[in-house]
Amino acid sequence: MSKSVIRVLILSLLALSFSCKKETEIPVPAPEVQTVHYRATVQTAVDTRATVGDDLKYEFEEGDRVYMESTGEDSGKMYGFLSLSVDGGIGKNVALFEGDLICVGGFTPTPETPVKLILVGPEDKLHSFDQEIIAEVTADSYINKWAASLKEAVRQLSHFTVSGVFGASYFTLQQQSSFLVMSLSFNQETVSAGTDVTANLVNDYDDSHSSLGEVTCQTVEVDGDIESTWVFAFTPGTELSGAKLEVEVGNENVPALKVADATLQANTYYTFQRATYLMDYFAVEATVASTSVTFNYAAASNGIQYSRDGFEWLNYSSSIPLSEVGDKVYFRGKATSFKNTGSNPLLSTGNKACYVYGDIMFLMCDEKYKPRTAIPTEYAFQGAFKNCTWLRLKEDHKLKLSASTLAKGCYKAMFMGCTGLTKLPYDLLPAMAVEEEAYYQMFKDCSALTTPPTTLPATTLKDKCYYQMFQNCKALTSAPSFPGEKGTISGTQNCFQMFDECTSLKTANGKLFTADTQLTDECFHGLFRHCYALNNVPEDFLPSLHMAKWCYRGLFEGAAFTEGPKLPATELVDECYRFLFNSCKNLNTIRCNAANPNNGSYTTNWVGGGVPTSSGFTFYKNSTTTVNSGTDETKWPRGASGIPNNWEVENYTE
Repeated sequence: MSKSVIRVLILSLLALSFSCKKETEIPVPAPEVQTVHYRATVQTAVDTRATVGDDLKYEFEEGDRVYMESTGEDSGKMYGFLSLSVDGGIGKNVALFEGDLICVGGFTPTPETPVKLILVGPEDKLHSFDQEIIAEVTADSYINKWAASLKEAVRQLSHFTVSGVFGASYFTLQQQSSFLVMSLSFNQETVSAGTDVTANLVNDYDDSHSSLGEVTCQTVEVDGDIESTWVFAFTPGTELSGAKLEVEVGNENVPALKVADATLQANTYYTFQRATYLMDYFAVEATVASTSVTFNYAAASNGIQYSRDGFEWLNYSSSIPLSEVGDKVYFRGKATSFKNTGSNPLLSTGNKACYVYGDIMFLMCDEKYKPRTAIPTEYAFQGAFKNCTWLRLKEDHKLKLSASTLAKGCYKAMFMGCTGLTKLPYDLLPAMAVEEEAYYQMFKDCSALTTPPTTLPATTLKDKCYYQMFQNCKALTSAPSFPGEKGTISGTQNCFQMFDECTSLKTANGKLFTADTQLTDECFHGLFRHCYALNNVPEDFLPSLHMAKWCYRGLFEGAAFTEGPKLPATELVDECYRFLFNSCKNLNTIRCNAANPNNGSYTTNWVGGGVPTSSGFTFYKNSTTTVNSGTDETKWPRGASGIPNNWEVENYTE
């Protein structure tokens, strides 16, 4: 065969092959699509507890649709949406729906064709669509889905379905969701309306800590109570096993709240309610392993109970082991006093360091274990932790002394000698009125304490209420601020040697009440006595115009500042400034308004070294003050009993 003939044959075969390939590319015709009009009356089941409207049934609303699809052997052959007739049921429990259904591939339904209906709401958060096909609802569909009320949860998170046949004209929807209504109430003393609440519901039966839902909302006031309520939705069959609710309120963590085990059923709602004045239980937490905590007061008669999780409570009977670092135990009780008249403190740990935090008033609850807001007896916590060198405070879990109404001596020497204390919560002492001896030597000899509460807000002070409160706290560097408002001071020695021997203290803050506050005898006697590092005192720290005997006696004795605060009082009494600036070796300036400093029976109100006698000192007086007027002892004479001869005297004007 010639080459030309072979070439012709090859080309013919190639042509034939391309011709065959082209013939097999036959377009597949689109499936035949037709529509069928349908209308049906729809309602929710009578026995549907979770479908709550105003009359405990779901109320249809504008925008509601029903998705219908064929099922069984005819699955997917017919589908579409029926819309709520405007005149057929808005705001009612029974409604008329109608629309065109799509039939695929020439499918024609019969009256017996099985169908499924799903309610789709206008603000639905569960159902999603893929090419006009509604997606299947799974457990994941509900995670982190929540509503503020059960009614809103039903409206937004329901999964209503019903099975039937195409020929039916009446359908009854069944609720396929289950709901968990969670409600927390808080004590108004610690939580106000508008406080942020974050809650996470977790299953922890196998330590998986798997989240079932998380919510962030705010507290509201309801009939005088502070509450937070929300509703989670779940697929039927969801198991709560070892579940707990982890809650944070504001910046405060609440002990985890245990949720009862349950298998959640469709068409059912469950309630979880807790009164979370239980939120700040008094707690002890181990910082080292193999620790135990002993409660040293009569536990049975004081109703003392303990808990490991803040949920299950047992009566206290013996020492509680804290085996691992971080192990903790919560306490609550119904005591009225823990007055320590001997050497036993409230708790002991074998001198192993432990954190103490939460509200100590949980040891003084009412009959329902709600903390009292008023301390019920005098000297209630006297010496409760005296010389407990093991005691530590935790920065992210505050110790709280929440009582707003105190009693005489209630915190006397409470933390005296707690050498492990370093920082106190800024708002540890919220009471606005301080009773007699209430804070008497409360933190005396806490040698490691560097940071006191930011303020002492009380405007009512009674006899010896702050007596030697921080005496000998040698690491303290700054003093808390007094309220700077008009106060009521009664009794004597209210702040007697309050910061005495605080040798590292450098700063005094704010001012002592206001000019119209009437002082009492010795009320600020020795306030900063022997604070040898004190070099920063506000100019208006001593604003009062109403003096009392010895009210400022030795107040700054030994301080390091060079210029004293102003002394604005114009009417002085016996020895009100006695030893005020005694041994202030760096002092070189005083501003004083008193025109008649020596009225009374004593020679001078500066007697006993009240001011330095070093040369180079300048005494600034008000221009109305007469200096060295003959031998008149009432005017600021020069010499040993008045202004030293080597001082310069100048006028200043307020």
